[in-house]
Amino acid sequence: MNGFGLEPFGPSPLRSKCVWVRAHCNLMARRDQSLADDLDVGPGRVSTRVALLLRAIERKPVASLAVINLVRSVGPKLRTLSFEDFLDLDDAVLAQIKESCNQLEKFRLQMNDVASDAAYANLFTNWKNPPLTFIDLSGTRDVDNNNPKGPEEAIGLAAAGFKALMAHSGSALRTLDIASCRHISLEAFLDVFGSGVKYPNLETINISFCSTADTSVVAGIFQSCPSIKKIIAFGCFDVTDVVVPRGIALIGIPKAQDAIEQIGTGIDVAEALGRMVDVGA
Repeated sequence: MNGFGLEPFGPSPLRSKCVWVRAHCNLMARRDQSLADDLDVGPGRVSTRVALLLRAIERKPVASLAVINLVRSVGPKLRTLSFEDFLDLDDAVLAQIKESCNQLEKFRLQMNDVASDAAYANLFTNWKNPPLTFIDLSGTRDVDNNNPKGPEEAIGLAAAGFKALMAHSGSALRTLDIASCRHISLEAFLDVFGSGVKYPNLETINISFCSTADTSVVAGIFQSCPSIKKIIAFGCFDVTDVVVPRGIALIGIPKAQDAIEQIGTGIDVAEALGRMVDVGA
């Protein structure tokens, strides 16, 4: 018995391909502090929240049908759902998450090059789940280096999926990791962060290696996210001459003369933005 109640499906195709480390609430959860804060680990105590955190062993292929069956079985109870290194999870898995999960607070699907932008857009459009507080979709992108712009029908989180994500969860989101989601367009970033919409709870965002992101995107984050504390932007070579407002850490700006971590002091967002305009950022 592995704690997932998978016996009805016979010998589980997931059992030899995933890491199950930590038992809780009849589920096995991988130790991950960023997602596991809602797990009550006190002796003899049972949390009212339920988490399912899975990591594929050595990135072995895992059949989407097995994951669909698992999500269908436990999805309605989940508050946290995390898939790491499930390279082959497809659009049908995202569709099942939308159908089965209506209480999620935290969601991670990391390192995947199969699920389409259209599927992410569908997931976050008219989803009955409340807005999420934590989302990590880092590394969801097409990996054909000979075609860096990706296929015409985008793979991974791209413009439509990103805009749908923020429309659904932006009001509650505290942490967003979209590192290496390289098919999100500049227009989509500016539509989200430059249209006047506020994201009052967003504290940390990772846009590393989103190559379209430029200084105007970072400025838009300053303006639209009043609670922002940390922006991570490694590999964003068009982010230059940023004046960082007090209380905000900007990490990873690639100019050699800049410190890898810039922490704002002394000036507020309005003054910082004014100085950036003055230097032509």
